[in-house]
Amino acid sequence: MPQEFCSAGAKSDVLGYKTRASNNRRLAVSAAALLLSAAFATTSYAQSASDADAANEEWRANGLEWLVASSAGGATDTVTRQVQPFMSKILNMTARVQNKSGGSNTAAGAPTIRDTECNTIVTWTIPALVLSTMVQKVDYDYSDFYPLGQIAADPSAIIVGLDTPYKTMQDLIDDAKARPGEVTAAIGSPGSDMAHIINIEKAAGVKFNIVPLGGGTQARNAVIGGQAPMTEAGVYASQNIAQQVRYLAVQADSNPRPDLTQNAPTLTEALNGAKNEHQVSSQGLFVSKACYEQHPDRFKELADALKAAMEDPEFKATVKKLNADGYYSYLSPEEFNKQIVDSIPGLQAFYDENMKGK
Repeated sequence: MPQEFCSAGAKSDVLGYKTRASNNRRLAVSAAALLLSAAFATTSYAQSASDADAANEEWRANGLEWLVASSAGGATDTVTRQVQPFMSKILNMTARVQNKSGGSNTAAGAPTIRDTECNTIVTWTIPALVLSTMVQKVDYDYSDFYPLGQIAADPSAIIVGLDTPYKTMQDLIDDAKARPGEVTAAIGSPGSDMAHIINIEKAAGVKFNIVPLGGGTQARNAVIGGQAPMTEAGVYASQNIAQQVRYLAVQADSNPRPDLTQNAPTLTEALNGAKNEHQVSSQGLFVSKACYEQHPDRFKELADALKAAMEDPEFKATVKKLNADGYYSYLSPEEFNKQIVDSIPGLQAFYDENMKGK
């Protein structure tokens, strides 16, 4: 039928057919585009997952560089070597332990924070980590780290050599008052060790000759060998030399292990109630803040492994055999970090008042 003779209804049918056909073509094109987009997204997701798996396999294959911010044989080193085999087994990763005690133990800091991939971890003592970054003027501070958790906590004790005339804390204080600045206090490093001695000076109104020897082990050996009359040392850290020294006081609310410290009084008791700051050193495991922020899955795996290691029955049996009940004390990353952050203003004020420029 010629077009000019088509009825209005016929024209409408023709136009409707063309419109429907056009819409169908558009729908078909859109559906194809969606299918292509979905296929591309699936491929991209699979590729991303594959890349992530490969990166994690590489991370695991590279193993851990486990740094110790202290010299060999000290408390921090001992803690590390007790925990390391259990963590390594749980993670199914090699862990190479290396002591880095230079720069008042700050030598371990730079390589840790440079590693953004979570292959470097460090055992460090608090408050030493915080104070040493102030004393040494390094280009990092605590905010560049994040803890995997606390491993141990050890209150400080005042110990003297057996050949010294000091039978009590009061004997030591009386001599220091009679000879200001002449009684030598050997310390490991000019960080938390120095802070412990300064707190005693302030509480008792005396002045010691504070001499850093590069590590807690060296300071304890100096007392045993008679090169220095006194030092401060952790209750548990010093138990292997307990028969070679005399304990005068423990810097804690109460003596947690009188059996290890010759039933020594607390420092407050020894100073007849004089006010003093209780000193507890906590050994913890840390990674770079970049590891914590950029690789949360790896961080969680490391943190979970530390907790599992400390809960392992075999590890607990080892601790009991070492007579270290109460020493190994776990805190989660969040708990330990809060404890450290809350302490920083007080440590900064203490440093500014007593240690800055010395």
